[in-house]
Amino acid sequence: MLFCKKYFIALFFLLLIFIQGCSVKTALNKQGEYLCTLPDLPSTSNREATLKTANTLEIQGDKFFLENSYLNASNCFQQASKIRTDILGLKHTSLLKNLYNLATIYEIREEYNKAENSYKKALNILKNQPRPAPTKVNKTLGFLTAIRYQKSLKSNE
Repeated sequence: MLFCKKYFIALFFLLLIFIQGCSVKTALNKQGEYLCTLPDLPSTSNREATLKTANTLEIQGDKFFLENSYLNASNCFQQASKIRTDILGLKHTSLLKNLYNLATIYEIREEYNKAENSYKKALNILKNQPRPAPTKVNKTLGFLTAIRYQKSLKSNE
């Protein structure tokens, strides 16, 4: 029964990504790949609309990730992260998903120093919360340990 529930949640997430419309502009790079570009941002006084743009960029990044287009996905996640940082600050928990996504992409591309930095930023955000969730902190520490292990394996090659 638990397996069915997890399967349903994963399927729902995938459907959500593909069903939602995306208002992110795209442009072709020199290799003919689509890149995620920042849409025209609303005025700075419209905070909600700007944060909605960050959500849209994140959704587009998820789509690119599922298509194995990691460069495009990381561009979208970085732009969404910049928007959230500008509006909410460096220590806001809404940055966590972007940091985890970026770290995953960096890990896939074997850019272990960048992955480690993303996990360290996430850990810093978690530790600076009034009541940090121990499971999230431990999960992030586990990711950091795995990255450090992969770095050590790569340096021994």
